[in-house]
Amino acid sequence: MNQAQPSVNYEEYESLVAEIFRQLKGYGRYRVETQKKRPGASGQPYTFDVWAERADGLGLHHRVGIECKNWNAKVGVDIVQQFRSVLQDTATHKGIIVSREGFQSGAIKVATSAGVSLIRCSQAGEIDVVVRRMRGRGASPDSRGPLRFALVDSETEKPVLLPTVVDKLLTRAD
Repeated sequence: MNQAQPSVNYEEYESLVAEIFRQLKGYGRYRVETQKKRPGASGQPYTFDVWAERADGLGLHHRVGIECKNWNAKVGVDIVQQFRSVLQDTATHKGIIVSREGFQSGAIKVATSAGVSLIRCSQAGEIDVVVRRMRGRGASPDSRGPLRFALVDSETEKPVLLPTVVDKLLTRAD
C-alpha cells in the first residue's frame, strides 16, 4: 500500500480548517477546538484534528468530528473506513474529512454510503465540497464545483480571502 506522507505544515492546515468552521454560517454557535481527545465506547481513546460541538436548549450535544489530511496525494478508501469506525465508536453525529489533494474514487463511494462529508481544501483557498451529508438522506456527491470562502478578520471585521489567512498562519510569530 502506498501511504501518502503528510506535508510539513499539518498544524497550520488544521488551524486553517478550524478557522473556516468558526466562520461558516451555522457553525457560529459551535465551540471549535483542535486536537480534541474523545474516548470511544470500546475504551479506545481517539484524537480528532478539529472538533465542533454545541448544546441545544435541552442540553443535547451535537458533535462534529473533522479529520484533516494535508497530504501530497489523494485520500484513499482505508482512511474513510477507519474514520467511519471512529465516528461510530465515539457516537459523533457528523464526520467530515478535509483533504488538500482530494479523494480517490473508492473513498468517495464509501463516504457517500457512510454519510461522511468530504471537502477538498487547498492551501491556496479553493474549496470543493466533494460529498455532502444531507439531513435524513445519507450523503450525495456534490457537483457545485470550487467555492471561494471569504472569512472575516477578527480585528478589522473586513473580509479576508483564504490565501491571506493561510499567509497569516504560516508567517505568524510563535
